[in-house]
This record gives sequence, C-alpha cells and structure tokens, in this order.
Amino acid sequence: MKTKKQNYLYSLLNIFLIFFLINHTKAADHQKSFQPDIQIVFISNLNGVIENCNCGHPPLGGLNYISTIIDSLRQQNKELVFIDGGDFSNPYPFAEINEAVLEIYKILQPDIIALGEQEFIEGKEYFNKIISAFGKKILATNLTVTRATLNETLKLKSLNVLSYMDESTLREVNEDMGWRFNNTVFEKLYSGLKDSEINILVYHGTLKKLELFLKKYVKFNLVLLSHDYKEGLISFNSPVIVGGGADGEHLMDIKINKNNKSADIMVDMIPVSKNRKSDPRVEKIIALYHDQVKTK
Repeated sequence: MKTKKQNYLYSLLNIFLIFFLINHTKAADHQKSFQPDIQIVFISNLNGVIENCNCGHPPLGGLNYISTIIDSLRQQNKELVFIDGGDFSNPYPFAEINEAVLEIYKILQPDIIALGEQEFIEGKEYFNKIISAFGKKILATNLTVTRATLNETLKLKSLNVLSYMDESTLREVNEDMGWRFNNTVFEKLYSGLKDSEINILVYHGTLKKLELFLKKYVKFNLVLLSHDYKEGLISFNSPVIVGGGADGEHLMDIKINKNNKSADIMVDMIPVSKNRKSDPRVEKIIALYHDQVKTK
C-alpha cells in the first residue's frame, strides 16, 4: 500500500507534469501561430572563420554549413532578409583567407552588409573588391570612404535600416584608406524615422557604449549588435537587442510582426553544426584556400 507521503509525492509529480505539458503546448502553439511579417537572419564577427574548427561540444561553425542553412531558410521564406553586421574579414592581414571569405560571400549573397573595421585591415585593394562585389548592399550611415559609394540607409521589406560605427573601433585602421565619420548624416536620417515603421539599427561597437547611445536615440524597434561578441537575445525591452556572436557558430533568426503601436519580435539561435548539409560550392573554395596556403 502507498503511504500518505507517497500519495503526496505522486500528486505533486502529476501537477508538475500537467503544468509542463500546458506550458509546452502553449509555447508550441505560439511558435506555430507566429507568422512573421518580416524574418531576418543576422550574423556578425565571422572573423574570417571559413570552416568548422572541429573543437567544442558540439563543434560549431563553417560557411559550407551556413550556406545551406541560408538556402533552406530562403526556400521557406522568399522574403527573408540576411544581414551581416561586419567584421566578416580576418582580424589581421591574411590575403588568402580574406579572398576565400569574399568568394564565399558571393555565394551567400547577404541582403545588407554593415561594414566593420576588419574590412579595412587588408588594405585598399581588398576593400575595393568588397565594394565592387557588394556596393549596392553595403550600409554605412555615419561613415564615408573616399571614392566609394556607400548606402547611408537601406529600406527593405518595409524595414528602415541604419548603421552606426562607434569611432573607437577604427582607431587602429590607417586613415590612408580614406575613411571619415559623418555623424551629421546619421542625425538627419534618424530624425526622419517614423514611429509607425519598423526601424532597425546595426550598431558596431560595445554593448556598454550602445546602452549609452540608446538613451539618446530611442526610435529603434530592433538593434543588431556587432563587434562586441555578445550572442543571442540581450534585451527584450524596447528596443530589442540581439548580438551576433562570433566565428559563425550561430545564426540569429529574428521574426517580426508589426502591430499598431510597436513590433512583436521573436529571437532564436540556429546552431551551425556539422549535422547540416555541406555546400559543395563552398567546399571547393575552402579546398582551394588550403592548397594556396600549402604552396605559399
């Protein structure tokens, strides 16, 4: 026979199971019912990491896997917006790996690329190749570069997207590259943002400086943080802040529904694991990189 204590424990267990099932069902129903007006995939701070390092548990990363994930998401949602927050290039000059990154990004075709300081590290020739390949997609609201036409703002799928590069991030980049900050442009475009629209900021700097920045600039629904290695959902307050992580280990999957007063935003992290299919086009570029390094 069961004792009173056993009956009590069984009752508690049943209550817990019922509570778990109800909440799990609600969460699943919410995921199914959340049909986004806008879906964004965000990555930042790739740092020239083109392949899985085969380290960690589980090992994450690899542009050959990222490519197939992006392709799959685009097949599911033709309106998907893929944003790179910058620093996709290697942190120090490494021509072979940066050339490989650039060739792979031609396959990935981000919809928006916000420049980071690492895109300047390799020098003018490499930077000009970035501009040549992605000029119409490069976003640099408060940054101008001599003889380079960069977008000050981009409007995609009812999104207003601005970028802001904190001045401290370019301290070690040679000014001979012809860059200069132009915060007047940012101020002008920011003042034209409407609360009735979905306003997104790609911020290149530290979270600490971003928090100070947002005390002045309050019109954004969503902020995508790059340069800082914070990963995933950082703040669910207004605005929602999402960090892109580093080294291509995760993709940030952001779903947005616009309502009358604000935007409903859901954030998930997609692990870039070796369980994913590998893109043979990217594999060839990675193999060529290894051949170049061996014969160097």
